[in-house]
Amino acid sequence: MSPPLKIAVNTLFLVPGDVGGSETYLRQSLRALAALPSPPSLLVVTNAENDALLRADLASFPSVTFHPTGLRAASRPRRLLFEQFRLPALLDFLSPDVVWHPGNACPVLRLPRAPQAVTIHDLQYLRFPSDFSPAALLAMRLLTSATMRRATAIVAVSDFTRSELLSVGVPPSRVRVATEGVSPEFFPAPASPVPPPPSPVAAIAAPYLLTVAHTYPHKDLPTAVLAFARYLDLAPAAPHHLVLLGKPRQGEPALQKALAALPPPVRARVHRFDSLPFGQLPALYRNAAAFLFPSRYEGFGLPVLEAMASRTPVLAAPCASVPEVAGDAAHFAEPGNPDAFASALAGLLSLSPASRAALLDRASARAAAFTWTASATALLSALQATADRRTPARKEPA
Repeated sequence: MSPPLKIAVNTLFLVPGDVGGSETYLRQSLRALAALPSPPSLLVVTNAENDALLRADLASFPSVTFHPTGLRAASRPRRLLFEQFRLPALLDFLSPDVVWHPGNACPVLRLPRAPQAVTIHDLQYLRFPSDFSPAALLAMRLLTSATMRRATAIVAVSDFTRSELLSVGVPPSRVRVATEGVSPEFFPAPASPVPPPPSPVAAIAAPYLLTVAHTYPHKDLPTAVLAFARYLDLAPAAPHHLVLLGKPRQGEPALQKALAALPPPVRARVHRFDSLPFGQLPALYRNAAAFLFPSRYEGFGLPVLEAMASRTPVLAAPCASVPEVAGDAAHFAEPGNPDAFASALAGLLSLSPASRAALLDRASARAAAFTWTASATALLSALQATADRRTPARKEPA
């Protein structure tokens, strides 16, 4: 029997609570890889902020070892410099069969001896440059372009992201797809009672609609806010509130402008929360009357899948990867059109019990097809194939 694949994992991008869905992706992928029947050997390179968290996540898995750098990665420039100039030497010391970079970028100035596979979640910096400061956008353009040239292989999290990579010249032979998954905690047990919502939300004491997203411009949270107001115009007796979960980002001024335009009684029904512990998310989704997701661009769209698994009706914009994930198990409305979202929301909330149950049955069944075990199996296959290619690709255009 051959020895297990030895994978060095670069987690330096992960500052807990700050990187959105890519944190879930990394943590769940590591656990799923370590829990496979024949797990690889995982050499996890950590920073000062995430070391304790990842050790707690993976404490029960003997195939995992930790290699702390002490890097304070909250400083993005410091982290990027470390990855380019110091990380390759550490990777060479660890001598893995393959290096996996789950956070969109890899060393490009000095390559480690082992081949590199990079998960690229999306090309947000190309499609929505307004999501970034000028300095961050320049860094993203240079580093991601170089990563696409230098990485031995690229893992895409959806067929949509794969098509995006091919559209900028990455050769098909260098891209493998390993979709994301949804955690079992989001699936309610059969006939189980709905748990109470988490304490900050429970204080609302009213039915609520839910949106989960940081306020990047492409998430288009103003459409959710304005659609909510127009829904209340269509259904003035509706008791619903709107819960927004996510941190302020570059789209925050547009969201604040939309909130300021609401009549005071409507504004009082909109509630902001920066974050909640992961363990509280299933109850948050499960108690929502509907999940609104007006995002115009997603590499995968994990919140849609989490809502579907939670048996919460989903209303989304049919953009990017969202139709690939949701299929026929969600309702859709025209992107950026609050009136269309309000009308679709009214229709969704007025479904007959039988139609609602049928929709939620489809949603639960579709979500069940996306598991972290399946994701880890596809990822491991991609990493094994990368390890088998010993020479990094250096000259192919991207």
